[in-house]
Amino acid sequence: MSKYKGFTLVELIVSIAILSISFVGISSALIGGVHNEKRGDAKLETSTYGKAIVENIKVQGNVTLSGMDKVKYIFFDDKSTLEYCLYDLIFNGLDGTGDSTKTGNDVLSVVGDSSLCTYDNCKAENEKQNRRKYGGFILVESENSDMLYHIQVWLWNFDFGESSLSKREFYIRRW
Repeated sequence: MSKYKGFTLVELIVSIAILSISFVGISSALIGGVHNEKRGDAKLETSTYGKAIVENIKVQGNVTLSGMDKVKYIFFDDKSTLEYCLYDLIFNGLDGTGDSTKTGNDVLSVVGDSSLCTYDNCKAENEKQNRRKYGGFILVESENSDMLYHIQVWLWNFDFGESSLSKREFYIRRW
């Protein structure tokens, strides 16, 4: 029996290795949790902006929809630039060109074919425009001659890619 009490060097190295592996596992779990929280916050924020666009279209009786099957891209960074986009949408209507003098370049622009409304095309259009944080499109399709319209709003947070999609759909009747 040894008269020295304590740990040997091998025991200390093994215990440090075990602690290091434990810390790596714990930190990985924490980093993953933070990333999931940020992604969830981005999805919630994108969804909130989508709801704001839908509600704004619903309450504005002067947004012109007649004779339209149109698509518009919409790009913005935050609440204030979204307000300018919505002002432009209401002032020019969905059938206008949508070039807002308040926001600089084409914040809302008419797109010819609804099949081009994908994340990749929207992101490419954003790269040509102002490189905004959020982007998407508003698609208006007339359902029948009774002035019934099917409106879709698709939005993405470009920092989080395709997984941040917020899609809103509704029908509205305009006279």
